[in-house]
Amino acid sequence: MTKLIRRARVFAAGVIAATAISAAVVGFGGASASASPVNAKDALTGTFDCGSAGSGTFVVNSGNAHAAVTWNVAHLTFADGSTAVFQPRAFDLTFTFEGQSMTQVASKNGPGSTVCNISASQDGFSLSGTVTGKVTLTG
Repeated sequence: MTKLIRRARVFAAGVIAATAISAAVVGFGGASASASPVNAKDALTGTFDCGSAGSGTFVVNSGNAHAAVTWNVAHLTFADGSTAVFQPRAFDLTFTFEGQSMTQVASKNGPGSTVCNISASQDGFSLSGTVTGKVTLTG
């Protein structure tokens, strides 16, 4: 598997997620979490802007996901210091790695209509785009 596809799956798994998701202000299914996976091996951090719903930073971790698209949550920290979990139901993201770009669009049924712009970059990899989902405040 190419590094670009692996990195794309890492982020697509959460966001976003860019999430977070590329990853934003809405929780999917109501599960909340207080721990952020910022030090996890496959963690990706970035920024999100959900308009009137808020903006800040996100972190998402795909773990050992091997599916083409997984739907992990993104952990959010808003500009005011509050926190939330974002569970995505749709995304439209462009991934760039070593001069190559790919766009991935996916959606699934579920609650949440908050639309957020996200961006992230790490180790020569970057992503940008929009995610849609539900935010659950955790603190």
